[in-house]
Amino acid sequence: MNDKVLMLLTMASQFLGVPVPTDEPVVKYVPQTVLQQKVCPEKNCKVEALHNQGEILLSQTTLEKDEIMHDGILLHELVHFVQYKSGKILETCEGWREMEDQAYALQEFFLNDNGVYLGGPIRFGAAELVCQDQS
Repeated sequence: MNDKVLMLLTMASQFLGVPVPTDEPVVKYVPQTVLQQKVCPEKNCKVEALHNQGEILLSQTTLEKDEIMHDGILLHELVHFVQYKSGKILETCEGWREMEDQAYALQEFFLNDNGVYLGGPIRFGAAELVCQDQS
């Protein structure tokens, strides 16, 4: 596991109050269309990353972002990886929103701590589509 992923994984684990997983997350960069097909196949949503059962898919467009923004997105997905590995996956929409809130909270803290202020809480519409479809 590279040092950056280990640092971010440790940060996510400490934030959630659980041990660092011993398994290494699989991180892949894919075209944004692959993510759109998985998250919102019927809609044209903007999705940059996805965690699915231990695999993290990041849009290739995240590589074009500032390093801190890229790492913030990766950190968000690593929170979901840690939630998954620690059994903290909540199946209801309410639980799903709680998991997203945790991931966004740490992502926002990380960005702010590194001098990036986005002018308010981070929330992206594509994530909300998933839960609406499950309701």
